[in-house]
Amino acid sequence: MPIEVPEHIEELCEEIAVIPDKGENIIKTAAYLHLQLKNCKYVV
Repeated sequence: MPIEVPEHIEELCEEIAVIPDKGENIIKTAAYLHLQLKNCKYVV
């Protein structure tokens, strides 16, 4: 069964929460989030 969109977003938030230096590397963090959402099979 595919992951529901809210669950997918929750997982992404959990992943981002543990990124080291996310404040200093905000561009890398944003790029990661963008790619994860772009590769998502759901249209929101």
